[in-house]
Amino acid sequence: MLQELIRNIRGLRVECGLDPAAKLHLAVMITKGSSAEVIKEKTEMIELLAGVEKIDFVSAKPAKAIGSVGSGFEAFLLVDESINKEQLIARFNKELEAEKALAQKTEAKLGGKFAQNAPAEVVQAEKEKLEESKRRIEKLSGYVQNL
Repeated sequence: MLQELIRNIRGLRVECGLDPAAKLHLAVMITKGSSAEVIKEKTEMIELLAGVEKIDFVSAKPAKAIGSVGSGFEAFLLVDESINKEQLIARFNKELEAEKALAQKTEAKLGGKFAQNAPAEVVQAEKEKLEESKRRIEKLSGYVQNL
């Protein structure tokens, strides 16, 4: 559970393009009765390994936060003065446009003669790529909306 939380926080840091040395503010929402309660006991270790300055435990998703879901918990990086909000929004919008272009290209490919002539496994791989693009578009749109 702790490894998953730390991995998720580090993943969010990379996805947002944040400096590994930057100390971040984290909010964690734990599902009642889950084994994730151990997170409350190990805050110092999490702060050290994930590069977090402070961890708050919340009962609802905070405003202006970017989140990640784990087994029995949700972790949110709080976008405060330590993070350049405009730069982050610009980064997400740029990635969003690139992902939308990729999805349109893949949809056009699947709607044309490619899908009729290509081997089934190649067509299936393109469909999976399209689904992944749609999930990424939804995720990035959520990030921009939350900020």
